[in-house]
Amino acid sequence: MADIGELLQTRGRPSLRVSSPWRTVRLGFKSLWMHRLRSLLTVLGIVFGVCSVIAMLAVGEGASYEAQEQIRRLGSSNILLKSVKPSEEQKVSAQRSYVSEYGLTYDDMARVRDSIPGVTVVVPGRVIRQRVWNATQKMDAEIVGTVPWYPEMRNLSLLEGRYFTETEMRSHHNVCVLSEPLVAGLFPLSPPVGGRVRVGSDYYVVIGVISQEAAGPAAAPTAQAPGQAAVAGAPSDITSAQRALTTLGYYRGPLDGVPSQGLKGAIAAFQRDQALPPTGALDSTTMLKLSTYAR
Repeated sequence: MADIGELLQTRGRPSLRVSSPWRTVRLGFKSLWMHRLRSLLTVLGIVFGVCSVIAMLAVGEGASYEAQEQIRRLGSSNILLKSVKPSEEQKVSAQRSYVSEYGLTYDDMARVRDSIPGVTVVVPGRVIRQRVWNATQKMDAEIVGTVPWYPEMRNLSLLEGRYFTETEMRSHHNVCVLSEPLVAGLFPLSPPVGGRVRVGSDYYVVIGVISQEAAGPAAAPTAQAPGQAAVAGAPSDITSAQRALTTLGYYRGPLDGVPSQGLKGAIAAFQRDQALPPTGALDSTTMLKLSTYAR
C-alpha cells in the first residue's frame, strides 16, 4: 500500500524538465507574431522612452555648456556694476528743484578700487545704442566706450587687425573695433580694417574686428572705441560738467546730462584755456580740472 501511495504522489507532481533553448526562442517569436500590435506598441514605448531621456540629457548638457561659455566670456572672477536709469516719476519729482543725476562716476570707480579688498583691475566703460553708418550702409549697434585692457578682462579675441592702445586713448584718436555682425552689415564687399564709420557727426577709423565666437553667438552688433574719444561718461558726469562750464561761462545750454556739439565746443574751449589738448572729450583730467574750478 505504501508503494502505491508513493507512486500516486510521484505521478501528481509537475514535470521539471528544462526545455531546449531553441524551443524557447521559437515560442517567443511565435508569441510576438501572434500579438503583433501589442509587440509593436511595446517596442515603440521603449524607443520613445530612451530617446526622450537622451534628448533631455542633451538639452541639459547644452544649457550647461552655454552657461559655462557665458561665464567664461564674462570672466569667472569679474563683478559687473551697472547704473540704473531712474523712472519717469522720479525724474519728474527731481526736475522741480534740480536735474536728476544717475550713473557711476570716476569718483565711484576710485572708491571701488580703494575701498574693496581684492579688486585688482577696474574697467570703466559706457554703453549707448546708436546708429553706425558706412556710406549708405547703416546698422543699429551698441557703442562701447572703454579702455585698452577691456578685451583681456572679457576674454575677447580679434579676428583681424588690433585693439586700440593706451596712447591712442590718451591722444583721443577716433579709432574703433567692430564685431563680426556689424562688419557683415557695414562692409559686405570691402575689407573693414582701414575703413571709416560714422557715429553721429564723428568719424572713426576701423582698426580691428572682434571674433563672433569670442563675443558669443547671440551678441549684438558692437563698436568699441577709446572711452575718451568723444564726449562720453555717466549722465551725472556730463551734468556736473555742464554745471561747472555754465558757472565758468563756457556753456549756455540745458543741464540735461546729454552730450551735444555745444557741450563739446565748451569743453574744448575750457581745455584750451587750461593748456590741455582741445579735443572736446570729457576725460578724467578735464573732469578733475572742472571739479577744481567749480568749487
